[in-house]
Amino acid sequence: PPGHSGYIQALWHGTLQGIDAKRFARSSSTEPPPAGAVVISTEEDCANCRLLARSTNYIVYAIEPSDLSAHPAVLDAGSLHALLVPNQLPSTFTPGVKQSFEVIVRNVGTATWPAVADIDGRYAVTLHARWLRTDGTPTSEQKPPVRIPYDMEPGDTAGLRLETLAPAAPGQYVLELNIVQDGGPMGSEPMRMDLNVVSPE
Repeated sequence: PPGHSGYIQALWHGTLQGIDAKRFARSSSTEPPPAGAVVISTEEDCANCRLLARSTNYIVYAIEPSDLSAHPAVLDAGSLHALLVPNQLPSTFTPGVKQSFEVIVRNVGTATWPAVADIDGRYAVTLHARWLRTDGTPTSEQKPPVRIPYDMEPGDTAGLRLETLAPAAPGQYVLELNIVQDGGPMGSEPMRMDLNVVSPE
């Protein structure tokens, strides 16, 4: 069915590269792949594996033990331009309460953003959010970054669900969003939104 034919893309890529078709095997969901195999799959999860790449319709991983790993490129300043659009942003936040909303992220840079980190956990692109006081100092309420769901080429768009913990004290704050390559030299131009944290009556 559409969106579940990643193995065809793997076979086609192998054919273009001159790889013998006998090196490819299609396994069922109940049949574990052999150790050292490289797998292309439409399933989100994998067991005993090392993630190599994420695309819009499939993931690629190696079964352990394996010497293979992802090698994402380090991005430069022109590559991390992002358009961020909050969707269904709450009008107010409640002190100390987690609330979530969607952020539409568009790659308006010059290079593909990698979704998978290297073996040391570096260079995957993620959405970062942090609360700032009106004087620009950060609060203690910070959340882990949200990973992009797949490698995003220039022009690609993805919707990310952002869960944020509001500051414990009521008042006016700034919520800052930006796209960052973890372990890289820089991030995108931050987007800042003035928001109110209000105690319920």
